[in-house]
Amino acid sequence: MFEKKNIELQSYLLQFKGFIKSTDYTEINIKDLLLKILDTLNEEDLKDVIDYTESEYPHLFAGLVEQLENIAIDNTYYGKILGRDFKLFETIRRQTIELELFHNTEMHLSFLVGMYIKYQNEKNQLLLVLIRTLLPGITALIKQVLALVKSRIDSNQILSIETGLCFFFIYEKDIAFKKFKILMTKNVENTRSKTYLMEYWQTLNLFFNRLKLHYIPKIIFDCNLLEISLTTENDSITKTSIKNYIDSDDYLSSSYPLAELAANQLINPMLDIKDYDYLEKIFEILFKEHYQKDLKKDYKSLNLNLGEIFLNNICNPIPQYQKNDLNRTKIIIQELFLFAPNFKHLFFVIIFVLKGKNEIFKWNTKFPTVLSNYLGKMKGLSEGSIKLYFRNDEENPVICQQDLAISFLKLIKKTT
Repeated sequence: MFEKKNIELQSYLLQFKGFIKSTDYTEINIKDLLLKILDTLNEEDLKDVIDYTESEYPHLFAGLVEQLENIAIDNTYYGKILGRDFKLFETIRRQTIELELFHNTEMHLSFLVGMYIKYQNEKNQLLLVLIRTLLPGITALIKQVLALVKSRIDSNQILSIETGLCFFFIYEKDIAFKKFKILMTKNVENTRSKTYLMEYWQTLNLFFNRLKLHYIPKIIFDCNLLEISLTTENDSITKTSIKNYIDSDDYLSSSYPLAELAANQLINPMLDIKDYDYLEKIFEILFKEHYQKDLKKDYKSLNLNLGEIFLNNICNPIPQYQKNDLNRTKIIIQELFLFAPNFKHLFFVIIFVLKGKNEIFKWNTKFPTVLSNYLGKMKGLSEGSIKLYFRNDEENPVICQQDLAISFLKLIKKTT
């Protein structure tokens, strides 16, 4: 059984049918038959034989399931227990190794998630016993490869479209889509290829071909990081939505503040800020007070957290907000510097005091470039002018006004 000689080629299923019909059921050694099946058949042939057996010979099928459960003790990889490497496992190992060698990390992750979903949705009782031993290994690989993708995202470097597609594995759908849109804009601005649109389509198709779904589910780990669950289509981004966005060319429209700066020119939220939430609160209250008091406008109607958006923008090469919100925030802050009488001095004296209290680091070298570019190099706010606000001598226009900042910061501390 299960041999292919010379030109007399028969499918494994036909060979199996011939064997079963010509053999008395009582003479079949079910365990030997099971091992022969597992040793010889690849996944497609295995499924054909198992489905046929379940349909036509239910007693034999039940015996195969029983034998498989007996050798899959304690959900352990029974191939090692028996000293065997069965065909199904051999094929899966080869596929994952090939993907790792010849495709990038993001495509590898897409393939693994697709494989996980495929086996998780299996209904055949015997195959389910096999799959029980497969899923933990696939889950471990997903966890490992996902960590590599996350580290790439956290590197603050310019990211590829493949990495952008992996946002949807990591973040909630709406947040991931915002990040993806910003990445597209940044990517187009930095590409030298004239065929970028064709490359995006090819990447999208290849990614979804690996995934074998028409949507990208968010990966959710359990509390012990041992098992995963995946969001449904309703809570996930679809291929159609992504393709429609790429086709729309929206990412070719106006840029967003600081898009031209490299990641290492921006403020590093991990290294350059002691307490990110505290600094965000300072900016939020400062902007809100002067927007209401000096510009005489209703802050609530903005529906923007100016401090949160500003700090995120100056710290991230791919901010998490949409271009419209980033640009609106920039315009409002420009207005504050232009038309709010006391805002500029209080803003810089707060920065100076925070530097002295070691709440911020390296801002004297980075922030002048960042703020000058953010504000569009407004008059009186060039890099050279901003550097003066970090001096420790009388050249600093606010060095004698530190009490203003200290009083303001005390109020912030009371509210946090």
